[in-house]
Amino acid sequence: MKRFTIVFLLVIFSNTHFFSQAIHNYSDIFFLDDHNGWILSNNGYLWKTTNAGNDWVSIYNSQIFGGGKLSFVDDKNGWLIKYTELFFTSDGGNTWIQKYDFGTLSVFDLAFVNNSIGYVSVFNTLFKTTNGGSDWDFLTDTLGVINNISIYGDSLLFISSEMSPMIYVYKSSDIGETWSLSNEFGFLDPCRFGKVQMFNQNEGILSFSYSTFINVSTLLKTTDAGDSWDDFGNGFIFSFGLTDFEFTSPQVGWVATQNKFIFNTTDEGFEWDTLQTAQSVNEIIHNLEFFNSNISYGISQNHIYSTNDGWVTYSIVDSIVTGLNEQQITSTEFILEQNYPNPFNPSTKISWQSPISSWQSIKLYDAIGREIETIVDGFYEAGIHTKSYIANATLPSGIYFYQLKAGNFVQTKKMMLIK
Repeated sequence: MKRFTIVFLLVIFSNTHFFSQAIHNYSDIFFLDDHNGWILSNNGYLWKTTNAGNDWVSIYNSQIFGGGKLSFVDDKNGWLIKYTELFFTSDGGNTWIQKYDFGTLSVFDLAFVNNSIGYVSVFNTLFKTTNGGSDWDFLTDTLGVINNISIYGDSLLFISSEMSPMIYVYKSSDIGETWSLSNEFGFLDPCRFGKVQMFNQNEGILSFSYSTFINVSTLLKTTDAGDSWDDFGNGFIFSFGLTDFEFTSPQVGWVATQNKFIFNTTDEGFEWDTLQTAQSVNEIIHNLEFFNSNISYGISQNHIYSTNDGWVTYSIVDSIVTGLNEQQITSTEFILEQNYPNPFNPSTKISWQSPISSWQSIKLYDAIGREIETIVDGFYEAGIHTKSYIANATLPSGIYFYQLKAGNFVQTKKMMLIK
């Protein structure tokens, strides 16, 4: 029986190795107002603008390598989730400090009301902080698997959750102290409520995706602060699921979908125009943000897109906005990142950083140290690498460990398989 010891080593090399033209996987985009915005990739890069996208500042920080979601309450104070870790910035994203670690389960979503009060969902558990993320109080674990948190103003919250075979939207009017059922739906096929965007205290929109023979989606509208939901506009059905939607007013909005379309309405959803069609799966926009009804940015897996006419036309702006082709990453240490997503079923991604070119391996072990399989085994150049791992169908649900070895460096991380 093979066993292992979890060892954490920091290897610093006297010579510095560089590699350029990093491949970015964009994970989130967040616009605070009509001037300030941020774009995040999962390999340690953050870009920010303070003038509605006319100029962008590029920031690299190895601490946020693997980051997934952003939330800012003003142009200085923001939070970032990296798997199980919460990071905080007080200077607009230039520097980050770790605030909290939620342990074995990854954070699904986060949202902050102000500098003190915020919420995170960790699988089926909702937590609240009243001191900026330093400490977290348990709120509930009875509302199902929480996949989205939406906030309006200082007290109105919505969460979308799943508890098979039902999906739910819950509402709180007292900053999360008590919850009432806002909407529910039962269906044989997979379905999901998404985010809520409120225009004012009473009017708002909710996304709803479900599956028959193909994935389709629609939008629902409330005029009573989420106490009831009806068809939005003419109840238009979008082919395939929504990846995101954004409205700049109750009348004018855009929807991005999984079948590569962007739709636009200017009359509260009674008529929809098809504006764009992506050319490949990798070009599907999964996050939209608007500075105003004309200037908008979107991100796909590997690209940043920009429009100045409300998505009538658009450009790929990777090198123009961010200078990706000129960026160079300085790698001075080995880093094994937390797999994402975690928990997972059946696939997840494992990323690691290497300061030198060398033979490197990643092996999987069970909870008592038995070697299960080899995930990576080969010669890798200095740089950042990602490996997709698909769990063997015979592996049961449970805790596993994956271990990176490169010369004298050894580091181990925990992952959870849920079936």
